[in-house]
Amino acid sequence: MKISEAALVKHAGFDMAIIGTGDRCGQRTVLVYDYEIMLGIVMARDGISYEEADDYLSYNLNAWLGDGTPIVVNRKSLVEIESILEENGLCLDSLPPAEVCECDDSAINKNNECMVCGKKIKDGE
Repeated sequence: MKISEAALVKHAGFDMAIIGTGDRCGQRTVLVYDYEIMLGIVMARDGISYEEADDYLSYNLNAWLGDGTPIVVNRKSLVEIESILEENGLCLDSLPPAEVCECDDSAINKNNECMVCGKKIKDGE
């Protein structure tokens, strides 16, 4: 896949936090940033605390920039995710499953299981 650099939307000053590219259904390829690295950049650049950097990024990254809007990944452990859901009155088991699964090759893990629906894929299927 060929990607034009001119077509990518960047968050200025955060090149070191780019961890790759990502795709959204029906949209073009976009840049993907690591939120923790972005926090570190802001903390070092501005000499501020983790909480202040989090506030800064929460305010300044919360904008839709069109189809090229970058993805910002906030890596959290399963325990952290469950805690956040619980704070909001939810749990993983209560979330609805994806309604449609085509078992796309990109969703098949090394154990030949679909990461979307959990279906075991037979070799050659």
